[in-house]
Amino acid sequence: MDNSFPLSNNMTTRNLTSNFLEVDPRNLKAHPRNDLIYGKEEDVSELVNQLKYSNRIRPLIVTSEGTIISGHRRWKASLQLGLTTIPVEVREFEDELAELHTLLLENANREKNREQKVREGKAWLEVESDAARKRMSDGGKKSAPGRPAKKEEKGVEIFHTFV
Repeated sequence: MDNSFPLSNNMTTRNLTSNFLEVDPRNLKAHPRNDLIYGKEEDVSELVNQLKYSNRIRPLIVTSEGTIISGHRRWKASLQLGLTTIPVEVREFEDELAELHTLLLENANREKNREQKVREGKAWLEVESDAARKRMSDGGKKSAPGRPAKKEEKGVEIFHTFV
């Protein structure tokens, strides 16, 4: 029996680097942008109670340096509970904006107050502006197939008029 994952013709694949580990939560640190966007002082008492009774924590997403990208509330709750190990998924990110993008995506369904929504919106603007700059730069480097673009033609489509 083949246990491989079935891929349809319209699916794309990309290798992602992730390692799952158990780590001491005291060795992790909050992502600085998380505190700026969502605040440092969050009440995690309800989450503490849930974790106390379930004894199950979904893995936090962290960088190889131990910076938390997703799971700040779970991390704070685990510290309050005095846990000595918690599950983490260690991911590699291309740059700080890729970290921020993931941080924002992972918090998409979280309850937010108005102030947090405004700060989150500003962070999304930063991420999307950078993505737009990259798309524009990549578009300007394209040329006709088999022909290098001339400096003055980069990103410009030339239309000929016929009389």
